[in-house]
Parts: sequence; structure tokens; C-alpha cells
Amino acid sequence: MPKRYLLDGKTPRISATNIDNGILGYYEDIDDKNYRVFENFISVSFLGAVFYHKYKASLDMKIHCLKLKNKELNKEVAFYLTSIIRQALKNTEYKDQISSTVLPDIKIKLPIDSRGTPDWNYMERY
Repeated sequence: MPKRYLLDGKTPRISATNIDNGILGYYEDIDDKNYRVFENFISVSFLGAVFYHKYKASLDMKIHCLKLKNKELNKEVAFYLTSIIRQALKNTEYKDQISSTVLPDIKIKLPIDSRGTPDWNYMERY
């Protein structure tokens, strides 16, 4: 959704910037299929900026939303994951843009428990 269609409001808009938690500004929500809003997620920009957002936010183009499949994200786990994801993406350059087809192939290492599943408790305490 181009910025020219957005009106000043209260919903943070996440962009590719690496400052202010990726927040470009605050805008009104709109009813449009290209207007994406999420809550309690990790954003990844096409340039590798990674941030946790507990609050509801809209996403600019080329900003990806990461959510856990079978667990609600909490602050501790989110900070652990953002740190690992940033490390995995630290060498991203403009020519290596992170797309929705590339992102699922990026490998990160997580601690696992005795059942071989992610050790969320460890990540919360880390």
C-alpha cells in the first residue's frame, strides 16, 4: 500500500528502516486487500532488519511477518528469536534481498528439548 494512500492515525506502519523498531509512522487502518495488519509478530524487512512487535502494526511492501505455528509468542522468546534471525541475516545486502521465497529457506539453530522440539523454556530464560 503506497504511503500516499495512508492517512495519519494510530496504527504503526513497519517499513524497511533499521531504526525506531522499523516504524515509518502512524496511520489509519484501511479496508484494502493489500493492507496487511498483524499483532504479536516478528517483522523481517527485505534488507534484513528484524524486530519484535507485541502491538498491532501494518506492514509496508517487502516486510515479512513471522509468527509461531503452535505457540503464542512472548517477549522473551521473541527477543531470543530476533537475535538469532538477525545473526543469520547479518550479511544481507541490497543485491541479496530477502523475499518470501528466500525467507523459508534460511536456516537458524534453536535449542531443543528431550523430545526434539524447540525448547521454549530455555529461550524464555536465556
